[in-house]
Parts: sequence; C-alpha cells; structure tokens
Amino acid sequence: MANIESLEDMKEHDYAIKALNELAPNALWVLRGWTYSDLEWIDKNKTKPTKEEFDTKIKKLKDAD
Repeated sequence: MANIESLEDMKEHDYAIKALNELAPNALWVLRGWTYSDLEWIDKNKTKPTKEEFDTKIKKLKDAD
C-alpha cells in the first residue's frame, strides 16, 4: 500500500480518485493510496478499469493540469 505522507502523495491520490470517477462513475471502490494495486473494487455491477486504463487516465489528467 502506498502511504500518503506528503502533499505530493495527496496530489497523486487526488489524480487517482478523479481517474476512477471518470472511468466508472458512481462505482463502489476503496483506494488506500494512489496506485492501481491500492485499489479494492467493491462494485458488483460495474467493471473494474484495467491498470492500463487507470494509468492512461491519470496521465491525461496530469497533462491537462
């Protein structure tokens, strides 16, 4: 698990949350850090995004900032 210990870590966590919300709106999940391996997918009705989708969305969000 990636521990959030700095402002930079929090920013990475925020990107991950935004990415998940865009990839699977209103899905149920828990994120205990900011990496794909920190993601626990709970939703039974929505498909968990792939690691590639997750990483690509984060890159796009960062590039847009």
